[in-house]
Formats: sequence, C-alpha cells, structure tokens
Amino acid sequence: MYAFKRPYYWITKSKSKGTSNQLLYAANYNYREAPMPRPVSNVSLGEVFGWFFDGSSFLPGDSHVNEIARRCRTDSTYSGQRPQRVSWSAERETGHALYSIIRLWRPRNIIEVGTYNGASTVSMAQALHDNGDFGRLHCVEIDQYNLDLTRHHLEMAGLSHLAYLYHGSSQDPRLVGGLPESELIFIDGDHSYDGARHDYETYSKKLSPRGLMMYHDTIKIMALRQLMQEITQSGDFDAFSVATSDGDGITLLRRRW
Repeated sequence: MYAFKRPYYWITKSKSKGTSNQLLYAANYNYREAPMPRPVSNVSLGEVFGWFFDGSSFLPGDSHVNEIARRCRTDSTYSGQRPQRVSWSAERETGHALYSIIRLWRPRNIIEVGTYNGASTVSMAQALHDNGDFGRLHCVEIDQYNLDLTRHHLEMAGLSHLAYLYHGSSQDPRLVGGLPESELIFIDGDHSYDGARHDYETYSKKLSPRGLMMYHDTIKIMALRQLMQEITQSGDFDAFSVATSDGDGITLLRRRW
C-alpha cells in the first residue's frame, strides 16, 4: 500500500453524480465481440513522427521516467490495492504519441481527462520537461484513489511541478470553468457514448483554434468508434485514427481551419 503525501495542488471537489468520468464505470461500453488483431508494426507512432524530424529528439529518453511509465502499464503493484486494473493504463504507443506531439507542438497548456494511475500523465510531463519545463498539464480525475496514484508516480518521476491535479467530475462547470484554453486535450475518461460525447462537447470549447484533441480506445470500444464517426461527419474536425498494440486505438482530431 502506498503512503501518499497530503495533496498540495489546488484540488476541486465535486458532488456531481451521473456525469462523465464516473466512479461506477458503465457496464455497456460495447466492446468489440472479437479482439482487434495486433497491427503489423514494429515501431510506435512516436517513432514514426521521428522519421520526418530528428528521431532521437522525439522519443522519451529518461530511463527512470520511462521505467515508471512502463511499470504503470505492466506491474500490478503500481495499481496499489486495485491490481486488476493494471491493464487499464494507456499503452506504450499512446505514451510515445503524446510525448512526440508535445515535443513538436510545444503547447502552453494541456488538459487530460481521466488519469488512472498516471502512465500517460508521466509521459506528457516528461515531454514538457524536455521542452525546457515549457507548458503545464491539467489533469481531471473523479476517483481520488486514481488521483493519488497519479500524484505518487509524478513525484517518483520528479515531474510533479509540471502538473496540476483536479479532483472532480469532468462535467463539473466550476472545475471546467477554471481550466485554461489548451493546445492539446487528451480524453480518456468515461467510455460510454453519452459520457464521451459530453466530454467532446465540453472540452472542444476549451481547445485553442489550432489545437489538437486526442481520444483513447477509439477502435476497441464501439461507442467511441461511433462518436468519432459522428464528429467526422459533422465537418467540424478532421480525424485520424490508428490502431495500437492491444487494439485499443487512438484518434487525433483537429478543428478544420
């Protein structure tokens, strides 16, 4: 069991119920009946970005931080008293994609909706550090236990000064109202259709004019696949989806200019 320090970031609490990023996760997420086949690939999306730039500069290189992120994804002890959830962490390809986008994009502000134990959070914070501590990460998580895990792993990585952690529902107007306009928004919270759509409608308003949104699990979960199709058909965003090693998938959304 971890012994967590008393939170020292501004924490926003919410008593809202029945909103996105719920503590009681919906049972009808509509996973595919058959798992997606593993993609034919021996490199991650982050490495592909490196093909077009200086590849060595757009892969996370801090071995200590990388080990923390890896163990968040693979080691049940990094889930504390909930070891069955270790497989919930964003996979390596997702962390590499977020890292390389942040290194290239150099966002001033990033919003993450849904942290779980902080694997993706640590990867993004490392990118901000490698950009010269330029930019800040704003993480929204309704489960205090998950937020404590994320804080603990950020502290282990020496990156806690780059992240602000907010406890509450991703749909709490007071919490959302306090978040800055952001150049990158990573959505990995409520995976039900209604919850994911609410997050899209809420956080697209926080996206800077030339910003990017990134959704996780958009291939594995049918509700999210449906939402991505609807967003694309609306004509407001261009979308790019790619499979990841476990068939989870990620989708990048850019507002049409």
